[in-house]
Amino acid sequence: MRDLLIKMADGGLKDYLGDKYCPSYELLGKCLKEIDVTILLTKYEVKTKVCVNPEESWNMTRLLLIYYTTIKAMTEKEFVNWLKVKLLEISIDNKLETYSVVEIK
Repeated sequence: MRDLLIKMADGGLKDYLGDKYCPSYELLGKCLKEIDVTILLTKYEVKTKVCVNPEESWNMTRLLLIYYTTIKAMTEKEFVNWLKVKLLEISIDNKLETYSVVEIK
């Protein structure tokens, strides 16, 4: 499997389109920033939107680099579940605006 950003146990990460920040807004006295991310694996496509604190330096590239060795040992299904947990951890209110997983056939 050539041209993978990260080779995984049963496939890999082909591409991601992300770190697209929507404008900051204030909700109930909290300043929020929405991030749209699309992850393309060989078997799945994940789309998510998460609200984060705009003062924190978060981005998808950093997340993938920090956990590169861990991700390489995962199956794509494990990665999909792991990613959801990680995004919940960085979200400002411990929830995701959207998180959809589509199996690529």
